[in-house]
Amino acid sequence: MSSTKLALNSIVILFFVSTAVSDTVPHPISNSWKKAINHVKMACLAEGDGTTPHDVAEMVKTWNIPESMKCFMDCVYKKNHFVDKNGHFTDELLDYKGMTRENIQGCEDAVQTSNKDSCDRVYDFCKCIVKDIKDKH
Repeated sequence: MSSTKLALNSIVILFFVSTAVSDTVPHPISNSWKKAINHVKMACLAEGDGTTPHDVAEMVKTWNIPESMKCFMDCVYKKNHFVDKNGHFTDELLDYKGMTRENIQGCEDAVQTSNKDSCDRVYDFCKCIVKDIKDKH
């Protein structure tokens, strides 16, 4: 086999492997979500749960949200009115790419547990939404 064919075959194989193991949210969806975070980021960082600007920057690269950021995400959801005073996720989420009534309701149903505090519920909801988006793309 010529070196050109070998190189092309290697590129094709690498493309399929990298596509198959992609662990990221598509860019248009990610960019939409980043806007929601950036809108309230400084106020939520000021609440002092230990999250740093670097933590946020790292998290939005793959949307693998560390447990240490669960109260930061709770703050983001509350300040953006994504969760109401009764702990239900709102239609405000529909303004962001990738969010549908179906995945919002499905993830809300999945995290409905009376013994969870707000930070845990939002964290579990976020993980559910991210998984749903990654599974579909």
